[in-house]
Amino acid sequence: MRAWRFVWVCCLAAAVLVGCSDEEQPVEPGPTRPFALGFGYFPHDGTAAGVQAALDVIRTDADLLVAHFDGGIPWDAALSNDFASYPQSLRDEVTGIAAARPAGHRLYLAITPIAFLRDRLAPTLTSGGPVYQPPWDTRSFDDPAVIAAYRNHCHIMIDRFRPDYVAFGIEVNLFRQVAGAAPYTAYLTLADSVYADLKQSYPTLPVFQTLQADAFYVDVGTQTSAIQQILPTTDYIAVSAYPYANAVRYPDQSDADPALLPPTFFSALHDLAPGKPFAVAETGWPAEDVDAPYPVTVHSNADYQRAYIEFVLGETDRLGGRFASLLISRDYDDFWESTLKNDPNAAILRLWRDIGLIDGSGTARPALAAWRDYLARTLR
Repeated sequence: MRAWRFVWVCCLAAAVLVGCSDEEQPVEPGPTRPFALGFGYFPHDGTAAGVQAALDVIRTDADLLVAHFDGGIPWDAALSNDFASYPQSLRDEVTGIAAARPAGHRLYLAITPIAFLRDRLAPTLTSGGPVYQPPWDTRSFDDPAVIAAYRNHCHIMIDRFRPDYVAFGIEVNLFRQVAGAAPYTAYLTLADSVYADLKQSYPTLPVFQTLQADAFYVDVGTQTSAIQQILPTTDYIAVSAYPYANAVRYPDQSDADPALLPPTFFSALHDLAPGKPFAVAETGWPAEDVDAPYPVTVHSNADYQRAYIEFVLGETDRLGGRFASLLISRDYDDFWESTLKNDPNAAILRLWRDIGLIDGSGTARPALAAWRDYLARTLR
């Protein structure tokens, strides 16, 4: 989800403060939940109005703002520890979104040194977009310059966002699956160093790496071993999941019925380290069919989407999770037509186009009612 970062204009959300009268009577405590509910601010179109609309949904239908950065690192500027030399678009996004955080909302910051396709070191983020350029295009994760630059980048982002939770690696077990054992071993060296540094610098901040649930189920044995290797450097078991894309469970032209998911879909990952808190770092389910340019067709509908959202929230509640986050709030049909269908990663971007709890026209789907049922519970 990276091309959009260079076409949108940052805008700020207005905070609304609501006071309570001294004459109001206390009410009996109602249902509670242990986890915050959040969305990313990916817009339904690539305009300031689209960003504002996404932030408005976060303000009214969430208590967690998700700031997700998965498009590259400005490696040279990070190595120099110089935020002023970051690309202007990135600086605007960071400062704008940090300022747009609604009063009282928690914030989850996700950053990663791994490329969007989970196959190599992230590209260099430039004013023209992400590019693979020397010397960073040939450096490995365990290169001292990479480790130093990424540590600096983490500090820069954390100090500006002041998050309640931070992921410093996104879908790291998927990187193991795609890239293989040797690059993953180099990544573990970086993870050890960065985690130790962040825990020393921010001792009360939950610091973790996210796990891709669908990759886990492709090869449970290899994946269990890979995940066990990062357990010392992750405070949470934080899971990413888009299971409707699993070609084994939902082959071409099949119905993506969430009832076919095993009841242990999330808890099996949680149980790899039951002493660590659980979270759903990002997820979603389409309310419409997924088709071309995605390489297979998967049939879904609004009822399937609602069933999946109910499953996610129920499991997060049962497992005592810290937060549950959906990648987007509204389908990005407009952005797709204007820009994303021509992106080099269009086949992947198509996967998420229709997972909003609000459709492309701005109409709420049934899953939003299930979401709001949990949001109405008091966050404890």
